[in-house]
Amino acid sequence: CSALNTYFSCPRQFLYADILKIPVSDEDKGSANYGSAVHSALQYAAKTAADAGKYPDSGQFIEIFEKNLAMQKFENAQVRTVFLERGRKSLANYYKYMLDTPPQRLFAAEYSFKYLPYNNHFLKGFIDRIERNSDGTYEIFDYKTGEAKPKKQIADGMNYEHYLDQLRFYKAAFELENPNSKALRAGIIFVEEPEGSFYTDLTEEDNRLIFNKINEAYEGIDALKFNPPDKSGRDCSFCSYKHICRLADINV
Repeated sequence: CSALNTYFSCPRQFLYADILKIPVSDEDKGSANYGSAVHSALQYAAKTAADAGKYPDSGQFIEIFEKNLAMQKFENAQVRTVFLERGRKSLANYYKYMLDTPPQRLFAAEYSFKYLPYNNHFLKGFIDRIERNSDGTYEIFDYKTGEAKPKKQIADGMNYEHYLDQLRFYKAAFELENPNSKALRAGIIFVEEPEGSFYTDLTEEDNRLIFNKINEAYEGIDALKFNPPDKSGRDCSFCSYKHICRLADINV
């Protein structure tokens, strides 16, 4: 959830910008718009499989991507064409991996929780895909476009710790909204390099860790205190508000 990642790194300006309806920057949005089109195709395929008991054929699958990409904004026609060909190739390759999941396992596609009460605050997010196991437990998955990340880097204290925190957040929120359900496994599916996808088992300890981080983030928001992003700018690279933010250059 990009909102969660932003709260953890830049909670105050995200909150203010959201409340005040500050316009976001369209700069460097090509990759994000491409990812949105890919997600739409994946959501369509999962929902079709869950409702009809079978996946759409590969042609229909890719056609949904093409239609959604056509509605997105890009710097120019050449950039759009590059993303179009990239998506066609990637989704044609991913299609066979998608079929490995039997339709009857699919519980939800684009599962949303809005204004979920938590400690006088609210949680909001979207889970790309949820599967239900025969024992009644659940598995939660998030789709990512781009190259697969090293599995050893998706861990506490490593470069992609926020990917792990995202899965923890989804598990905790899902169980908070569905107190009689347990999500014991989760994964990051790298659609363009599916063989590099990341899967992990999650426990109550993961819930404790993520709720601690959520509490810290909200305490920072309430007290108007937070740590600015790291000097590398990694946290800021996809931020829609970076054009009005100079927090990386000041001490709070």
